[in-house]
Amino acid sequence: MTTQQRIFQDEPSLRIKVAEGKEVLDLKSEGPFSVRDATGKTVFSLDDPSVSLRVSMERYRAPRFEYTLIVEDRQIFTAAVECVQKWNREGFAARLHQAGCEILIGGTKIGDNLVYQVRIGPFDTAGEAESLCSRFHDGRIVRETRDRPKAVFEIYDTAYSKSARFEETAVIVPGNPGQGFTLLNACHDTDERKGRYVRGGIHFLPDSRQGFITVADIPIETYLKHVLAAEMQCDYPVEALKSQAVASRSWTLSTLGLQHAGDLFDICCDSHCQLFCGKPFFEEQTARAVEETRGEVLYWKGQLCKTLYTPVCGGHTEDAILAGIAPPVSYLKGIQDAVEGKMNYGSLRDEDRVALWVSSQPDVLCNPRRRNGYPDDPILKAFRWELNYTRPELEKILQEKTGVDLGILFDIIPRKRGVSGRLSEVEILGSHRNLTLHGETAIRNAFSRDSLSSSCFIVEMDLGADGVPVEVSLVGAGHGLGVGLCQAGAVTLAAAGFTCEDILKHYFAEVSLKKLY
Repeated sequence: MTTQQRIFQDEPSLRIKVAEGKEVLDLKSEGPFSVRDATGKTVFSLDDPSVSLRVSMERYRAPRFEYTLIVEDRQIFTAAVECVQKWNREGFAARLHQAGCEILIGGTKIGDNLVYQVRIGPFDTAGEAESLCSRFHDGRIVRETRDRPKAVFEIYDTAYSKSARFEETAVIVPGNPGQGFTLLNACHDTDERKGRYVRGGIHFLPDSRQGFITVADIPIETYLKHVLAAEMQCDYPVEALKSQAVASRSWTLSTLGLQHAGDLFDICCDSHCQLFCGKPFFEEQTARAVEETRGEVLYWKGQLCKTLYTPVCGGHTEDAILAGIAPPVSYLKGIQDAVEGKMNYGSLRDEDRVALWVSSQPDVLCNPRRRNGYPDDPILKAFRWELNYTRPELEKILQEKTGVDLGILFDIIPRKRGVSGRLSEVEILGSHRNLTLHGETAIRNAFSRDSLSSSCFIVEMDLGADGVPVEVSLVGAGHGLGVGLCQAGAVTLAAAGFTCEDILKHYFAEVSLKKLY
């Protein structure tokens, strides 16, 4: 079995998906550039930076997909082989698949994230895979590309003095180091109405939705400045910003080759991976935080740490198992987010205890009252939150989000919670049928038109004379998955004089800080 490797001489450069679903994209350059085909041949060049360029898709052929059932993940090869043999003895055509890669910088292996997956399939349709998935406790379905999409692009300047057509892919290469491009209609974000700015080469590739994606080659330290600008306010204490920079760098390298396995890019620019701020400049504090931690990552037992983070933990972080990280690791164990005077609320898996927890204002690090003069962040409103519905409103949302007609909503019953009180299983009782939701993501999506702040909530109902709910209230704590570093808590610690390393070791137990380059 061949092990995939990502090899870098010094600072890693990443392939970042910065736009998707486009049929037309306009861009401006800061300087001269060349347009090349898939072989690297220059088709035409432009020296005038005042000229805009347009990328337009002319023809498109949709991809073909297949569906595979992953029934087990193992870190050890021999254990995975035994699992394959076990499922084959039980009549399933199981096979072994290696995911992830080894990462080398300057000829030295700095870590790997290799996972050995026991797979069944492929199947031609998702329905075939779903019909088998329920027979496996930890089964999940992945969609893979059998035949990649094909497209023909035309790229031309606005004066139409130069143009060319390209099959499959086209690349725009800047003429000078550090030169950037502004993608004028890349996204609809309020902060990026003037365009999304990126430095480095840009690739255009057909996507799976009858459009094309834009992928930028960005050095990791520059990428992290874009991430930090999106994740935390620039006027936060620099030690808090530095802790976020190290966490983001560690997460990026530790998940390389896993987040978008099979895709033609490493990382996307939304919450599936990390948020990305496409502004052409960085505030001094943001740039300083990345530069002063250049190359620094966290290790645990010789492995790069998957350092997750969350905006507001609500006062207690969550175990990694809730995020699907297995086997459990000690540096991602849920903790009460306080450094002194920890409160005895008891187990937040208990319904009475969690009701007391979300209805109170514990003196934890992410409590807005602990901000010590730093600007209020709107996200802090999610420290404690409440969402109110009429019963018909919630019935409509549940049907739209789950695709199941439950009929009249009778009750919502919490079945399983994590150490932070976050729900991982909920049963919904309806007049037509009952429905059980598994996983915090499914729960957060089902109970809101967008997504709930977190799955740490209790349900309060006002009942009519017939015992049927009239109004339903969800009372909750925190924003985000709740695993790892709490960004709001990190700000409080930094304001109190804690260093970047202090903050990281508060949230990630038994880790060590190491400089890679």
